[in-house]
Amino acid sequence: MNRHSDSPHESSFWLAESESPYCFSCHARTSPASNTSAMKKLSWIWFLGFFAWLADAVVQLLLHARAHAELALMVALVFLAAGLFYRDQPR
Repeated sequence: MNRHSDSPHESSFWLAESESPYCFSCHARTSPASNTSAMKKLSWIWFLGFFAWLADAVVQLLLHARAHAELALMVALVFLAAGLFYRDQPR
């Protein structure tokens, strides 16, 4: 069986837009307001990441791995900044 057939119907690459199962123009567009409220509802995950990285930094300090602890603290601060940014989005 030949995997690279010249038939346009055997490969999803050659399908027309109307035949494609992933028709991007068919999906309803969401408004920026609904995206903002969704981001605001999910801002907790950034704070969860902050606490996880902060815990990692503390553990690495206890294990005397200062370089790893500093990097983990920097990543934790990035997660904290992202959480504060998404929490304060206007509705």
